[in-house]
Amino acid sequence: GFVSEILGRERGIYVGLGNSILLLGTVLVLVLVSRRKSLLRKVESKSQAL
Repeated sequence: GFVSEILGRERGIYVGLGNSILLLGTVLVLVLVSRRKSLLRKVESKSQAL
């Protein structure tokens, strides 16, 4: 009863932390990828101007 409730709560906390970390990681990757794409576009436009 009591012990299993505590374990269940802790497990839920860990699962929540893991999910939020995964979300943060994917968001960071998406931001980095979009920034790299914009940088590549800037470089391409500069090379085309030359």
